[in-house]
Amino acid sequence: MASDELLAEFPFQIIREVWSSYELEDGTALRSRTILTKVLGPRLLPEKGGQVKLGFSFNQINVVTSPPDIKGTPNPTPKPVPELQHLPTEEIDFKEPREAWNLYRVTGLPEPTALKTKVVVTAVLKVQGEYDQEGNPMFIINSATLVVPAKPKELQSP
Repeated sequence: MASDELLAEFPFQIIREVWSSYELEDGTALRSRTILTKVLGPRLLPEKGGQVKLGFSFNQINVVTSPPDIKGTPNPTPKPVPELQHLPTEEIDFKEPREAWNLYRVTGLPEPTALKTKVVVTAVLKVQGEYDQEGNPMFIINSATLVVPAKPKELQSP
């Protein structure tokens, strides 16, 4: 969307929000979830049948649970990600991911619109010598959020 266009925020309904799961080679379980927070589009909508370009905002949540043998001393004030990015890291492979689609219904548009989104983790970097409040190793999670149109019939499925 051009920066000079007036934007509107469109309401949406959550049909399904799920976790993607990854088993890291060090035995850590990683769960990742992307949550749709805003749907934006032009204030002036085209007539029915016209294309509408939408923009999206997301929040991502990552949760790690490591086995006891790789935990360290819990740190009540772990470093934020921008600081962790300047420290030595080691890339950790993961086994076959279990990635699932979120499903949303966007309202306020000329035609019924359904979206599917999911987070896809592309790389996991373990930060050497850094631990969270529970003693889990600290990780930098590189990921992307995919957004695709959903078929209207998908809105009926549980």
